[in-house]
Amino acid sequence: MGRLPIRFDGQLITFREPYEFSADISVAAGDSVQFPDKTFLEATSKPFEIHRVIPRLTAFFTVTSVLTIMEPQPSILSRLIRFRMQDLSKNEPNTKTTTLLDTVVKDNEQTWEWEEPYTIVRGEQFQVSIDAAASFGFTPFSTLISALSPIPTIDSIRVELTFQGYHIVVGPPLETR
Repeated sequence: MGRLPIRFDGQLITFREPYEFSADISVAAGDSVQFPDKTFLEATSKPFEIHRVIPRLTAFFTVTSVLTIMEPQPSILSRLIRFRMQDLSKNEPNTKTTTLLDTVVKDNEQTWEWEEPYTIVRGEQFQVSIDAAASFGFTPFSTLISALSPIPTIDSIRVELTFQGYHIVVGPPLETR
């Protein structure tokens, strides 16, 4: 976590309440999807001070027509997903182009930490689109082993994004509460 501001919009920040919003979407190999409008909309009366984005990826494969979670999860999932994020209210991109998820997350924590908090207020929102690699069909073992024992390939990846930070309470200090 970076430096915490003491003022917002000229008013003293009196305290912070932990807050997050999240959503998930599934993407198949070679597809591009966008989270529906207003998925990442700040709809509360308090400004939301975002400190990090937490992406979680879950691989699925099909077994006899049933979509099943792959166990153990492949460690390369973040190298298969690209994303693009834009703050619609400020008309500012948060990523210049679609960016490989692996390049923005910390290896040890798997989070995208923001050095400085990014604040959005009621009615402001992010638009996030996801692009998947052309093929998820990889095998972590040699061709000989996979010929002896077929290893399933990934059919889709669920992308879960959580914006985590604090609701900030601003205003002049009150004598009574």
